[in-house]
Amino acid sequence: MFRRVFFALVGLLIASGSALWAGDSAIFVNLGFSADGRFYVFAQHGVRSGTLRPWADIFIVDVERNAFVPGGRLSYTRPWRITTGQDGSDVMRDLFSGLVPEESESLALRRRHGVWSPEQGLPLYVSMAREGDPRTAYERDNANKPVEFRDFASGASFRAVLVGDDQDPGTNVRSSFFINLSKTRGDQTKNFVVGSPSVSRPGILSYRIRQVLISPSGDSLIFVIEMKQYAGRGTHNIRFMVEALRF
Repeated sequence: MFRRVFFALVGLLIASGSALWAGDSAIFVNLGFSADGRFYVFAQHGVRSGTLRPWADIFIVDVERNAFVPGGRLSYTRPWRITTGQDGSDVMRDLFSGLVPEESESLALRRRHGVWSPEQGLPLYVSMAREGDPRTAYERDNANKPVEFRDFASGASFRAVLVGDDQDPGTNVRSSFFINLSKTRGDQTKNFVVGSPSVSRPGILSYRIRQVLISPSGDSLIFVIEMKQYAGRGTHNIRFMVEALRF
């Protein structure tokens, strides 16, 4: 009797696995700047919670325009499930190297924009807060609060405030954000608005600044933004985007 009940419970858990899964979290990868700092490449990869298929995205950003270059978003999902120990990073490597036939233009795009031997730049700020960590106020971490950092090479100091409209979970949720940035060097301060306040993104609950990177040329700044994406039934996924500024 015990064995019948045990195996029935196992079968129920397997059948309802997708409902118990609490969404999935992407891993952000800095793939670097072009030598002149005009273009930036980053990736994210993970495993889809419903199908357990590994996936990866690569993005090529025109820093001055703060937009993808034409054809600058490359995505691929493997048609089979992961095996033990896989996290989607092998899919990202294939996509980056042009080994995936459907996305072989990755090589041509990066060559065209000078990100063939990328320079990863210098991190000026890295948030250590992680969701679910009781030691950090994750939900309040840098949302509508100032984040301050310095570029010691140039002597410039920065103050950034992410202004967002965090939303409650729901099927019709939409949200937007922008970053108020001030740059001070000596006795001069310049102010910038980074991002697109008018862009309302469907399904996004909140935004957080996770990293700030400066190009080797010192005149391009990248804000790595973590997005909490509604995934249904009270769950969410974690995805990444960037906002770019060229001085």
